Amino acid sequence: MMLKRTLKIFLLILAFVAIGSIVIFLMAKRPTNQYQAPQQSNFKLIKDPKTGVELVCNQIGIITDKDVSKSTVEKYVNEIKGKIILEVPETGTYSISFPGECDVQAIYNMVNFFKNKSGVHRAYPEYLSHPSS
Repeated sequence: MMLKRTLKIFLLILAFVAIGSIVIFLMAKRPTNQYQAPQQSNFKLIKDPKTGVELVCNQIGIITDKDVSKSTVEKYVNEIKGKIILEVPETGTYSISFPGECDVQAIYNMVNFFKNKSGVHRAYPEYLSHPSS
């Protein structure tokens, strides 16, 4: 009697482990809407002397209105001879790199360039850290 009960408990535990393994396998295969930024180890930083923020050289981020297509963003990026390095189309979020010297004013000029483009909801410098308060 004790052996049968132990065997039932063992089989029940085994069934739970098998079901758990299947769920984990299926979750790993499921598509996700999460995006990871490309691993970059060669970016340079420059400190904004006014704010103390460490900005990523020659890189900005933009958020577009929902009705703005990727081809429109590509057109804007081509105007500055830049490159889209990260995109999340569902949210209209793009990270853009652009050529030139590493200069704080150049970064803010690009931010203003994109702020003035139709359909760009927000443009901002990419930063590594905020100044400590």
